[in-house]
Amino acid sequence: MYNIKYKKHLSFLLITLLILGNMLTTVAFADTINLPIEETVSETNTVKEKTELIVKYKDETNKEEKLSEVKEGLGLAKLETVKKIDGFDLVEIAETDDIQAVITELEKDQSIEYVQPNYKLFAFAEPRFSEQWGLKSDLDVNAQTGWKITKGEESLLVGVLDTGIDVNHEDLANNIYINTNEIAGNGIDDDGNGYVDDVNGWDFTTKTTLYLTV
Repeated sequence: MYNIKYKKHLSFLLITLLILGNMLTTVAFADTINLPIEETVSETNTVKEKTELIVKYKDETNKEEKLSEVKEGLGLAKLETVKKIDGFDLVEIAETDDIQAVITELEKDQSIEYVQPNYKLFAFAEPRFSEQWGLKSDLDVNAQTGWKITKGEESLLVGVLDTGIDVNHEDLANNIYINTNEIAGNGIDDDGNGYVDDVNGWDFTTKTTLYLTV
């Protein structure tokens, strides 16, 4: 009798823990999904974004004198060209200086084509990246950490073992594998591997071919 009651209590406890675990997981995922994009993608503004400017001049005559005038006019601790790269100047200010005020002042100069912060660049531009919690979460792909090691190469093939992918999707179409030994739609197993018209892959559930329709 004791063992039966004990097992019932233990089962109830385990079920309760499972329910609570699922609730906590759901909350954690929801918190991640609702993160602002600047926290998800750029995480925090880097020091370079706050202290470095990329300046493109239309006329470089007396440009250093003009920088000195802006520095003095705004009372900046620092405003100097630290590097010239392919027709662009990398201009640096102090961390205590207001980068937006400097940009506004430099944009008034007719000899400057444009000026902008030295932004951090990313491997792709995806406006809805913040909604894809699985790419950032340590519980799933954790893609951002992986991209620090490698961003892949064209010779690397990735097999999708899932319900499938949209081979015509604009982000994927140009990167879908093509079996050049097959002729699409001719109904013949050209490469003799046992799969007819497996140009882009094979659906092992329906045992049908996969290839681009456009």
